[in-house]
Amino acid sequence: MTIGRITLGAAGLLHLPVSVREAAGIAEGDDLVVIPDGPGRIVLATRAAIQDEVWAAAPARDDSDATDSDRVAETLLSAMRVDGP
Repeated sequence: MTIGRITLGAAGLLHLPVSVREAAGIAEGDDLVVIPDGPGRIVLATRAAIQDEVWAAAPARDDSDATDSDRVAETLLSAMRVDGP
């Protein structure tokens, strides 16, 4: 497990250490979702990771449901979008 220490900077900016980004498979320019997870805790995840979780939790379907399922997944991901600073 890779652990890094960071300090919250001006305007709420965080600089993630290279070792943490590499261990998490996060690259410069990746779209991240920030999720508060209780007092003093936040979770950062890529949109792809969240989408994978949504698909994994979805009930099995046949291909005739693809359009509706795609719409539901996009709606869930859209609800998580937050405008930047």
